[in-house]
Amino acid sequence: MSLSLESLLKILDYSSDEIYVLDKEIRIVYVNRNCEKHYGMTKDDVVGKYNDDFFNDGYWTPSVVPLVLEKKTPVSVRQQTHIGAELLTRAFPILNSNNEIEYIVCTATEIQDFKRLIKKEEPNLTNSADEVFASTIITNNAKMRKILRFCEKVAPTDSTILIHGQSGTGKGVIAYQLHKLSKRKDGPFLNVNCAAIPGDLLESELFGYTAGSFTGAKKDGKIGLFEAADNGTIFFG
Repeated sequence: MSLSLESLLKILDYSSDEIYVLDKEIRIVYVNRNCEKHYGMTKDDVVGKYNDDFFNDGYWTPSVVPLVLEKKTPVSVRQQTHIGAELLTRAFPILNSNNEIEYIVCTATEIQDFKRLIKKEEPNLTNSADEVFASTIITNNAKMRKILRFCEKVAPTDSTILIHGQSGTGKGVIAYQLHKLSKRKDGPFLNVNCAAIPGDLLESELFGYTAGSFTGAKKDGKIGLFEAADNGTIFFG
């Protein structure tokens, strides 16, 4: 007996991972209900829209799509969403007979779930779950290996580091790698999407404010990003 489409879609909604499907135009054609938990949006908010519209508005960073379009092979990245979810996202291209991408299927696991799985299944690991994740940055590219070696050299210092590259190339992943190799690795890592902060709120977002500082301010005030990242790392993307 075969499953109906309706039954199959219901089953996918029970997946513990997010499932997110794009067509060849990079339009979102399906997402399961984990979309609400990761991005604060319903399926109706997302399906039929273009992936880049949400990425450019800062709903998540970095984007895995450019890497898949370039390589046409499965790609894994660490992502952070605008509501604070940290995801291990894997993207798989589905190719036609002409080796052209027809669909991109993405799955995303929350990092905290990934850590718990590692600790539960391999309790005798000498590495922490974060170190295990960091070790998943795998490359055969000579330039990327040089960058990773450079990260090992500069991470222990207190220098400010500039990471540059095109949108979606993984600058946030490198920033997190630097954080985990630094003496601040046990502190917070904040990945800040500068484009999502209105210019007139920049100062209050960076430095915080006290109660009643301006119209619309929270009654208890708010700490700034610099204070929140104390003893850790802040990455402005």
